[in-house]
Amino acid sequence: MLLLPKHYKSDCCEAVMRSEDYAKAYRDAREALYLRGKKVGRQIYGQDGLRYSLVGGLPLTDRELFKEAWGEATADVILHDLAACISQYSHGCRECDKRWEKYELATAGYLEIFTTQRTAADKQDSTALAECRSLLDRAAEMRRAARKSVRDHRAAHVSVMQQLAPR
Repeated sequence: MLLLPKHYKSDCCEAVMRSEDYAKAYRDAREALYLRGKKVGRQIYGQDGLRYSLVGGLPLTDRELFKEAWGEATADVILHDLAACISQYSHGCRECDKRWEKYELATAGYLEIFTTQRTAADKQDSTALAECRSLLDRAAEMRRAARKSVRDHRAAHVSVMQQLAPR
């Protein structure tokens, strides 16, 4: 039986998902896996700043959790809608775009090093693994800094919008 969030509807023309909807989809995915007999543990946050949910003892990212619960297509739709919702906050601001691009590049660099580290671990290459750990720590810090930069700048938009709001 496929358990999809009942409240969740996707329309490719109007991709709007509030953060509460995303949180509900996340909880529903965890519940769907639990109801299928999977051992669903607590949530943890990695050094990379990402949230992981322990499922069957393995840490799954949000995307992996959605994919495990409902399949790749649904996971892609949920994350696409979240991205569309987030992108609405930039209001065409060039500084937002610049900071998002920096964050995307930092994430791509992190993922490349992470993949190399996984390969080194699989091959039990201790020299490459030690090298990757150091690089991965630096890449994670760059990613965290870029992510903080996006959040800080977005907060400036929210602050301005609150000041302009009628009282």
